[in-house]
Amino acid sequence: MTAQNPINQFFRPFRLQMAAKMGVKTILAVVILLLVSVPAVGQLSTATASGTISDQDGAVIPNATVLFTQTDTNFTRSIVTDNEGTYRAPFLPIGPYTVKVSAPGFEPFAQSGIVLTVNQQALLNFTLKLGMQTTEVEVTGQVPLVNQENSVLGGTVDNHQIDNLPLVGRNVYDLLSITPGVQNVQSENSIGLPMQHVIINGSTDNMVGQVTYYLDGGLNMTGLRDTGNVLPNPDAMDQFNVQTNNFSAEYGRTGAGVVSVVTKSGTNTFHGSVFEFHQETNFNATSYLQTSRTPQHINRFGGTAGGPVLKDKVFFYGSYGGLRQISPQNFNTVVPDAKQRTGDFSENLNATGTNYGGKFTVYDPVTNQPVPGNRFDLSPNFVPDPVAMAVLNQNVPLPSPNRPTPDNRYVGNIGLPNETNEYLAKGDVQVLNNHRISLGYFQSLGSQTVFPGGNLPGWALSKYNYRQQNANASDVWTLSSRSVNQLWLSYSRMMAGRVSSPGKSLADYGSDLNVQGTPSLPQIAVSNFFTLGQSITGPVAGDNVYGVRDVLSTTRGSHALNVGAELYLEKDRLQTLLNNYGVFNFSNTTAGTHNAISDFLIGGSIR
Repeated sequence: MTAQNPINQFFRPFRLQMAAKMGVKTILAVVILLLVSVPAVGQLSTATASGTISDQDGAVIPNATVLFTQTDTNFTRSIVTDNEGTYRAPFLPIGPYTVKVSAPGFEPFAQSGIVLTVNQQALLNFTLKLGMQTTEVEVTGQVPLVNQENSVLGGTVDNHQIDNLPLVGRNVYDLLSITPGVQNVQSENSIGLPMQHVIINGSTDNMVGQVTYYLDGGLNMTGLRDTGNVLPNPDAMDQFNVQTNNFSAEYGRTGAGVVSVVTKSGTNTFHGSVFEFHQETNFNATSYLQTSRTPQHINRFGGTAGGPVLKDKVFFYGSYGGLRQISPQNFNTVVPDAKQRTGDFSENLNATGTNYGGKFTVYDPVTNQPVPGNRFDLSPNFVPDPVAMAVLNQNVPLPSPNRPTPDNRYVGNIGLPNETNEYLAKGDVQVLNNHRISLGYFQSLGSQTVFPGGNLPGWALSKYNYRQQNANASDVWTLSSRSVNQLWLSYSRMMAGRVSSPGKSLADYGSDLNVQGTPSLPQIAVSNFFTLGQSITGPVAGDNVYGVRDVLSTTRGSHALNVGAELYLEKDRLQTLLNNYGVFNFSNTTAGTHNAISDFLIGGSIR
């Protein structure tokens, strides 16, 4: 069965959407932006600085030169103030800056300690003193930056917080919870691929999210349910920004908020890190009622490296992260003993509580009368079902009790493997004076064995596999001191699958019932005893998203004019087998033998 779930595409101020349903969903979305005096456009992985240059008497200084220098890479941008003494520098790479301001007849001024963060709208006003050009006033120290350009609500989590705040699962998404307005952050893996759900300011997230996710300027989300994709490890993270209200039209895919994550980049200094986090079974105590320690093994490891290829011109950055994990699954379940498996329920006449499955009376299904002594095995109308007996007599799917009387239980545990590998590669090129080119590629691969439910091991498991890829390329072209263009190309792919193991159906136990599609064992539940669990599987879930975005930002007088277009081609695919395997429930009713376990022995619907 193929299910289609269209992405929630909501663009402001204009959207054109086309969808073709041909087994693979295709969405073509075109956005055209024409925004006047809205300086927030295009800041998915960069920042904007603006301000006024004046003299000591408060008079504005036209034609002053404002030179921004990113001290990590020596990237420079020169802007000339207009007739009103104002300037604006969009699409600045994030990081530490020194700003030098000069004008004829005034002493040059230099300010260091300026740090620009992602999506920031920094207001930087400077005052020049009358004097000689040969004397320069230099001011050092951290500069507090205030946003007076817009009314966007949200917050930024920087590298210092990412490195120092506790992250038990090493999932950077967990830090979203420290942003005002973020109410809930939850990770799940329900259709075979990792998904991140975030609720902001009471937004809905009933299978389909309302938050847009970006990684290094490109979309990082799966359109099947509008959820966030995997992020690189925290050591590779620079910062992320969360906008929760009043955000610009360019972020208008969804209504609740925008999460923009930026990874680290190379600089003129070589830098790197190596990390490992380890947790082992021997460090844990034995769980309550268990006879052995629950298997648990977590090993997160990796490293990062970055630096110059050509000083001031070409930079590289790379990261690797791995996970090797064994997750525990404990069992403490009432199971039929040797007598009960043959139809002898005499012990249940005097049972207390849940001992032996509780106290009950077996009825003859033909005469509808109680079976003498609860010995169903002695009744002439007791005909064991071969399918049920095949399930009962194979010790792997239905183990025998291993806990002494009066608790007729199986107690044990298993360990479920989970393995991931991630790779990040980035490059920044600023060879040409007016161009800064950024390239990035991220890949995450995972394989996980999932317990599909129930309370006994050995019946069925689900194998989840996914592969995520993100590729981004951007070119920031400085046309003049008042005009800058940013071109962005992006591609993201998330594909996953779920396979039931073993590849058997109830027909392998002698049943006449056959499965349509991929064979998988059914779910069988017997009240007061056991549940042999199974879950929905499917061979394919995921999407491909191709994107191109171009924004021209220019200043004309007292107005900031931004013109842009955005185009996305999205292809979603979801193939799910649903409950093709069959679901069988045996409960204590007044029909049949009046009891779940004895009904199971004579088969009923499983034949």
